[in-house]
Amino acid sequence: MITRRSMLLSTVALSAAAVLPTAVLAQGRAIAGIVFQQDQYMKTVQMGMAAAAKESGVELLDANSDNKLEKETQLIDTYIARGVQAIALTPLSADGSIPAIQKAVDAGIVVICWGSTINSDLASANITSSNLDLGHNTGKEAHAFIEKTFPGKKVKIATVAF
Repeated sequence: MITRRSMLLSTVALSAAAVLPTAVLAQGRAIAGIVFQQDQYMKTVQMGMAAAAKESGVELLDANSDNKLEKETQLIDTYIARGVQAIALTPLSADGSIPAIQKAVDAGIVVICWGSTINSDLASANITSSNLDLGHNTGKEAHAFIEKTFPGKKVKIATVAF
């Protein structure tokens, strides 16, 4: 079954591969992946990026900004110093992430934003999804499941957020 998560992971990995020259990939150069939380979703994203990097023959340097803009900036600075060819991240701030991303782009690094974007055209690719569509489709599937599983009965529904 293709899930939103697997599609996102595949898209991030393929976008990174598409914007990097083939010679860079063949040389086994490094790319960076930055997540911002330590929840199950972000851990799955890291696993997906690691698998895609391995499959592409690219070293993945991954880290977690712990939802702190200063740490995101430090990580980007570290990856600039390490000479990575690309950075894939979910920017923490549409405006606050721009200076660090600008430094990366100025250093010749390809930046891919996924999950959220910045108020700039610095990123080589922006990968997002529609939360409205996701919610609508989830509701339709939940409705079908409830109707099939509990026909004619009242059910209680709760939503959980993190």
